[in-house]
Amino acid sequence: MYTIYSTEGIILRASNSGEDDRSYLIFTKDFGLLKAEGRSVRKLQSKLRYSLQTYSFVDVSLVRGRGKWKIASCVLKRNFFSDMNGQVGAKIILARICALVLRLVQGEERNEALFNNLLSGIFFLVDKKPEGNFLRNVEYLLALRVLHSLGYLGEEPIWKAFTETSLFETDLLMKIDLAKREVLSTINSSLRETHL
Repeated sequence: MYTIYSTEGIILRASNSGEDDRSYLIFTKDFGLLKAEGRSVRKLQSKLRYSLQTYSFVDVSLVRGRGKWKIASCVLKRNFFSDMNGQVGAKIILARICALVLRLVQGEERNEALFNNLLSGIFFLVDKKPEGNFLRNVEYLLALRVLHSLGYLGEEPIWKAFTETSLFETDLLMKIDLAKREVLSTINSSLRETHL
């Protein structure tokens, strides 16, 4: 008998596999980044079909079998991509931040701080609908927090105000704007140093 593991997750990427299956990269709260298989989810009669959309926040139940994770059930909590209807800039940032997480996270390792930062940032993008400089600053703040959560940012005091909480607040976004040059320089140098 297999054990069923249930957790919250964000679907970062999906790709077709075989005739009716799909493979998913899901960043989970309890297990980190998982590659999971959804059996027959591309069939029209599949109950999981609409829950397993890219850039969705889900409650997912998984079974570990023969070195693979398989999706047993999934409940859609929120489809971020469709909730950003008309927000082209926010959709681009969502895709870039998810790509950054996929680039930097290596394997299955719980990182609740990263999960909370990512979720908080995405909810801010969807619910507050920032525009212009604030939209750009959300991306910078999210990138800083992703790098910090994975240990790539270091412990310099200048970044403490931005990384000690997972909340997204207007005053933090204004501070990002004031330190934009340093923020960009730090993000770019940290990404270069990862060699990923």
